[in-house]
Amino acid sequence: MIFNEDKEVISDDDLNSGEISKDGEKLHFYYSREERLKHAPKSVRDYYDGTGGRPVKGLFRVLVANRGNRIMLISVILFAAFVWFYSSFSERKSSTVAGAYVTLSAFSYEDYVYASLKFTRPKSKKNKASSDFEKPVSAPVTVLFSAIDNNGGISEEREMSDVFNGEDLFIRTRFNDYDIIKVKAVLSSGAEQKDFLVTVEKR
Repeated sequence: MIFNEDKEVISDDDLNSGEISKDGEKLHFYYSREERLKHAPKSVRDYYDGTGGRPVKGLFRVLVANRGNRIMLISVILFAAFVWFYSSFSERKSSTVAGAYVTLSAFSYEDYVYASLKFTRPKSKKNKASSDFEKPVSAPVTVLFSAIDNNGGISEEREMSDVFNGEDLFIRTRFNDYDIIKVKAVLSSGAEQKDFLVTVEKR
């Protein structure tokens, strides 16, 4: 039950029946859903009469529900594609592996393509060998060379192993030149692994 403005008790039965007694007189009140909706915004009216949109369900549907979401989704896809393309096809000629500065090079001569992976000791600012290598080090390394033709396929592969002990080291191989345009090298040393990719120079 509740109290009206005159502190009179209004019972729940009176509320449910739509009648309120005041000074012995029955007062009637009405609730009209149609009247309420008549003054509601158009989007509310459309929703209730079934002509308006319904909440979008599902992640993908939410992402393409409106123009702004679609533009954002397309931007994310394009950015991801760019990162994948750059990481997959951009050249990496040098990096540091097993404490050594490693450089990949490749050139063609007559009917062959020659690939070489060079390991050198890092240089300090005074152009001297780094003090990290004052003591001899020994790091087994394995290289998988891959020859990539003009169709993007791998025409030949060579796997070679050696040990880098702090001195300059060259790991070389040779491929038959069947329209080879790039050489890839996957270098592994313990838990480290780096990919190298270079374009074949014509000589």
